[in-house]
Amino acid sequence: MTEETNPLFQHLVAMLATSARQHLGALPGAEGQEPDAEAASLTIDMLDTLAAKTRGNHSDDEETMLTEALSSLKMAFVQVQNQGAG
Repeated sequence: MTEETNPLFQHLVAMLATSARQHLGALPGAEGQEPDAEAASLTIDMLDTLAAKTRGNHSDDEETMLTEALSSLKMAFVQVQNQGAG
């Protein structure tokens, strides 16, 4: 783990997470928007790839941000998939 937090890395994670939430219809004001599960899945996969390829090179804050973003997005994705199946 590195000690220094890179604001550009944090911005990239936030940007991808926001994009995935938008595709899931999980942003405020997105009520009634049809989720795009394929686009959400692709964006979540990009974050997973970013995490794997940069493992061991983030600060504690970056690691926490990335882990929490991926966890919440994967849970939201499953919820959207379950709603579509029901």
